[in-house]
Amino acid sequence: MEPLPTPTWDVMILNFDGHAPRPIASFRPGRGSLPMGPAAVVRSAIDGALADIDWSDPGRGILDDDGGATHLEIDLGAEGVLDGFMIHARGRRGAAPLIAHLCLVNGWAALDVARGVFLDLDEPETWESGGRV
Repeated sequence: MEPLPTPTWDVMILNFDGHAPRPIASFRPGRGSLPMGPAAVVRSAIDGALADIDWSDPGRGILDDDGGATHLEIDLGAEGVLDGFMIHARGRRGAAPLIAHLCLVNGWAALDVARGVFLDLDEPETWESGGRV
């Protein structure tokens, strides 16, 4: 098996309870996203939206979809109450609908870390780090 390439796209998932995310510039202590809950609750919410995630390491879930064409690493980090988490994606076109679905089901938002913009959950086919597909 060939080693996987380095992550091509980093997306931060944040909780806005289904509301439109606030502009990044307005984030200040107490005025950003909302807490998501304990790591176990977040894992359960992710599992409710996406099937077949390997949680061998409870802090990092792995999802291979489309025969390995799409690879998501879901990095929850340490246990405790989470303010957000990262997804490191390979296979951008296949990853976008999965990430959009995850966010829509849970009332979360997806921030393209490289561009510093929130992604339009209704149009995942236009997502690409650094520009439009």
